[in-house]
This record gives sequence, structure tokens and C-alpha cells, in this order.
Amino acid sequence: MEHCRDEDAVFPVLRYPEWPPELTGFRAVLRAGLARQDLGANERKALNTFHQAVEGYPNAMPHDNTWYWLRLECGNIAFTVYLYPDRFQLHADAALPEKVEWEVPFWGSGRRYRRDGDAATALERMRQASLAPDFALKVSAG
Repeated sequence: MEHCRDEDAVFPVLRYPEWPPELTGFRAVLRAGLARQDLGANERKALNTFHQAVEGYPNAMPHDNTWYWLRLECGNIAFTVYLYPDRFQLHADAALPEKVEWEVPFWGSGRRYRRDGDAATALERMRQASLAPDFALKVSAG
């Protein structure tokens, strides 16, 4: 209870004045996705919105009750990212020796981080997948 009370007290404090450094690799994922020639107009628009949110952090995050979603998949390999107004989530399945599950809150103390696996390696593999035409790219922003 004491831990929760302490966390609630610092929740309104922005932890990062700029995009979190441990998530820097996600910018390269977005740039690689935008470089794809096979993107439809709706996917390109959503990916641009996603990119603008990251570049304009913290002021360009999705609004309340909204989130952005990006998924790359091919066979049994999948990378999924959710961007909420208050946090970033990364899930990588079957692409690495271990599953990656990360959640980085933008507000509070950071004690509620969920960090399972190596996010830097997962983001680099996700960037490579963004460039590979055999990976389906799905995105929603809004």
C-alpha cells in the first residue's frame, strides 16, 4: 500500500523531458517503415502520425482514450508497439532467443516499468523487419 501511495503521489510528474533514451531505436523503426514503397495512403498517414507523436514528445502524444498501434508480422515472428498518452509498450514474439515485453510509463517514478528481454535488440530487429517486404506492416493512429 505504501508503494502504491508513493507512486500515486508522483504520477503527475513527467519522467522524461524528451523521448525516453531506452526507446531511441523506435525512431529508426518508424523511418524504415516510412521508406517502404508498398504502403497504402492510409497506412502512410497513420505511420506519419505515429512518427510525429514520437518526434513531438511529450506534446504530441495521443489524446486521452486514444492509442497508436504498429505491428510487423511474418510467419511466427511478430513485433507490436502501442503508444498511449501515458506509456509505450513493446511486444516481440519469436524473433529473439527470448520474448520481449516492455512497458515504459512516461509519468511517475518508473517503478512500474515492465522490462522483460532486450528492447534495444528487439527494436533493431523491428527496424530490419520494417525494411523487409515479406513483413506485413499494420498501423493505426487514432
